[in-house]
Amino acid sequence: MNNILLKSIVLISFLLFVDYLLMIIIGCTTCLIGFGDHFYENTFQGIGKIIVLLSIIGFVITIFQDLRTFRKKSKAS
Repeated sequence: MNNILLKSIVLISFLLFVDYLLMIIIGCTTCLIGFGDHFYENTFQGIGKIIVLLSIIGFVITIFQDLRTFRKKSKAS
């Protein structure tokens, strides 16, 4: 169980960091090119929500598989 908690903490922090980094890169690029007047105008509304949603889905799938494996091992013992 400790393994799952550690994995959750590491995955959540890593996913948030990657999402934030992508938002900065995409936001700065769109501002420099001239697609928007505000930093998060186009980025946060569209691409940012998709990235966060995909990250959450991936996290839930990973943790669900670990919990299912943990339950199988607990029942076998």
